[in-house]
Formats: sequence, structure tokens, C-alpha cells
Amino acid sequence: MHLSAAAQRAVKARIVGDAFRRIAHLEVADPDVVPPPAELGYRSKVTFTVQEGRMGYHPVHDAARVFDVHQCLIAADEVRALHSALRSARQHLPRTEARVVLRIDRAHGRHVMVSTAAGDSWTGGKPLHRALERVGMTAVVWWQPEGGKARVMAGTDTPWPATVFEQVHPAMGRIVRHAAIDALGVVSGSTVWDLYAGIGESSAELAARGAEVESVESDARAVQLAEHAGPSGPRRHAGLVEDVAATLPRPRMILANPPRAGLAHAATEAVVHSGADRIGYVSCDPATLARDIARLAGRYQLTSLRAFDQFPQTAHVECLAVLQRR
Repeated sequence: MHLSAAAQRAVKARIVGDAFRRIAHLEVADPDVVPPPAELGYRSKVTFTVQEGRMGYHPVHDAARVFDVHQCLIAADEVRALHSALRSARQHLPRTEARVVLRIDRAHGRHVMVSTAAGDSWTGGKPLHRALERVGMTAVVWWQPEGGKARVMAGTDTPWPATVFEQVHPAMGRIVRHAAIDALGVVSGSTVWDLYAGIGESSAELAARGAEVESVESDARAVQLAEHAGPSGPRRHAGLVEDVAATLPRPRMILANPPRAGLAHAATEAVVHSGADRIGYVSCDPATLARDIARLAGRYQLTSLRAFDQFPQTAHVECLAVLQRR
């Protein structure tokens, strides 16, 4: 049975509330879930599995099988066009099982990332690129062997790092980012740590609002992209939060947006010892968010909890928790 968009959001609200009641031991109400601008056609990145000529997804409860996908309705128009072109050229994809990521970057560049298992090689990058061009599609073709680095096979001499993390729903990502920064209050003249800063979008907005930004990101390529995009105001640090935090000036506020695994225990300790007055914590996993809120509870009190339907038509939900120092 297919649930309506409103019913899906109600389920997500209950998931968030249950996580906080069960894991953080906080009696909170299920938060309202902010709806997205569009329910379909939003993803700038999709991942398919290739298996015996099929390119698609695994059925529920059958990870060994792949069914062919002719069109992915949650993919953005540019991604769907790339997918259609790739279907016509899939004879150049690996014959053994592989993963294919289709991605549109911020400059609307197209990328096809082919990942193969350990020991499998793939030489179809240039033939695939030519086949895409024959149907009017330009894209950078990448190959990433298991355990190895992604490398460009065809399409450019100066590759944009397609493996750097970016939000797959840019429009909703902006809504969440603005909400998180608004929740910090007036940042002008204050030192703000932007932790897990990615390609620097939050750092740029904080700087535009007058903050003294200390931006921390473990992916050096993302830091390079942020430096190239500007502005020059934020001080950018490439490294793990738990390693860099001791070198930073004391913050008045912290904005954190860690990966799904949440804050490492040492990173949590660094946040506690920072002495920040307020924390805005963005998370795509209610369970790890609730765990980290519990770890911070000795020093920080949860003051608000919001949820955002950043991944409509899926079980995932984005959360924003705001904490105040006790």
C-alpha cells in the first residue's frame, strides 16, 4: 500500500520522536515535518546496481537480485536524462556486478561513476563516453575499484572531484541550512565553529552574516572546493573534528552536520569542552542524533527539535536539534 506524502511525514515524525524518547530519554512530542518544495524529481544523485545487463535496484528482502529500472521518478530531470542515455549505452558497463552512480554537480556537470569489486578491472570508460556523445549526452566518466581512488576515464582533463559529499536534494538542503543558522540567533561578531563543513556552504552563509567562522572538514578535496568558491573570510581546517578542535578559539556557537554515524566520542568531548553557548546539530539519522544528545545532556539542554522531509518517497528524514548550555 502506498502512503500519501502527509502519511509518510507522519511516520517520519513518529520515528524521530520515538528515537528521542527511547535513546535520549527525553519526553518530546513528535516534531512537525517540514514538507519539501517537490515530492518527486529532486535527487541530484542516484545509485544503481548493474547485474547481467540489468541496471536498477534490489527488491526488498532480496539483495542478491536486481530489477531493471527504466525511470527513477525521484531523480532530477538532468539525472533522468543521463540515466536514459546510459541505458542506451549500457553494453559498455562492466559485465560483472558493479555499482553506477549518476550525479549532477553544482555547476550542472554530469558524472557517471562506475565502482567495481576488488580484483575486477574495467576498460569501458572511453567507449562509454563516446556512446553517450553519440546520443547527445556529455558526461565525465569515472572508475573506482574497490579499495582504490576514483579516477577519470574520459570526459575532462581537469576533473571535479565527484566523490566529494554534496546534498542530494539541493533545494531542501538550503532550507535546512538556513533554518539551522537562523536557530543559532545573531552570529555577527561571534566565533562560530562550522563542524563537518563539507564544501563550505554553511561557512559562507555564516560569514555573510558577520560571524568569525572556524570551518572544519576531514575531506581535503572539499576544503579545496570551499576555498576556491569563497568567500575568504572563514578559516578552513582540513582534519577530524576531534583532532582540530583543541587548536581553535573558543566558540560562542557551534553548527554541526556530521555524517550518518554522528559524532565520534572524542568529537562529542571536544564540543562539551568548547564552552559554546548554543549548538545547532543537523542530522540525517534520528537514532545517532538522539544518542549524541544524550551524551551532551550533562552540559547542554535540548531547546528545540525540528524535522524536514529532505528525502521524500524514502524512509529517511533530516533533523535539526538546538541545544543551550546549562
